[in-house]
Amino acid sequence: MSTLLIHGSLDEVHRKLLAIKRVIDDKKVNGYPLWSSYEQWQYSTAGDNRVCVECLKYEGQIFNGDVVKSNFPNVTYIGNLEAYPHTHDNPSFPSWIRRRNGVPNEADGCGCKLHLLNPAEAFEAQLHVDKQGAI
Repeated sequence: MSTLLIHGSLDEVHRKLLAIKRVIDDKKVNGYPLWSSYEQWQYSTAGDNRVCVECLKYEGQIFNGDVVKSNFPNVTYIGNLEAYPHTHDNPSFPSWIRRRNGVPNEADGCGCKLHLLNPAEAFEAQLHVDKQGAI
């Protein structure tokens, strides 16, 4: 848990607390966009004998949210703290590797997923930064 120090005259402290309240109220309504640098996403393959060599390179690796967007530009959040990285859709992906065609519930022929490891911590870190910015 982070600590936010507020100082000043009584009027200044009151103004700062109101600004913080506005930030919190906004986050209650709008939430946060995904892929912040505070998030940690772990890559996992389908774990079977059909995992390609390119996807296997990422198995178990942990990426910050902003790195996810740069490494997997077509990433799609699917809910329940999971995302499809769409690894096979990256422009640098080798064309000679076959996709998993016709497999239900697997995005674009790839069984790999990203799992958000620290949702509460990432939210708290971003909220702290936003509260500091408001005062």
